[in-house]
Amino acid sequence: MPKQILKYELLPATEHQISLPIDGVIRHVAAVNEHLYMWIESGSVQSYLVRVWVYATGFEFDPSGKNYAGTAIMTGLVWHVYVQDDYDVGSRRTR
Repeated sequence: MPKQILKYELLPATEHQISLPIDGVIRHVAAVNEHLYMWIESGSVQSYLVRVWVYATGFEFDPSGKNYAGTAIMTGLVWHVYVQDDYDVGSRRTR
């Protein structure tokens, strides 16, 4: 089945609920022109709501139920992205 790379914008210091592909694999997290994005590889048109959290360095958070997806630097601030633990983060899986 053909696949594509999809791009999702994230807001820093926010909890999101995003409709993501059911077979998606997170491939990268980065800042582009001071906007935070997450890229996902997928071959599906089906999706479901996935919780995504964005934390600044030094911010305390509860890691339970979350997997690390990536880190990005924006104008001197560093943001760390986590997704609910049943979503595929590829080689970044923490559990």
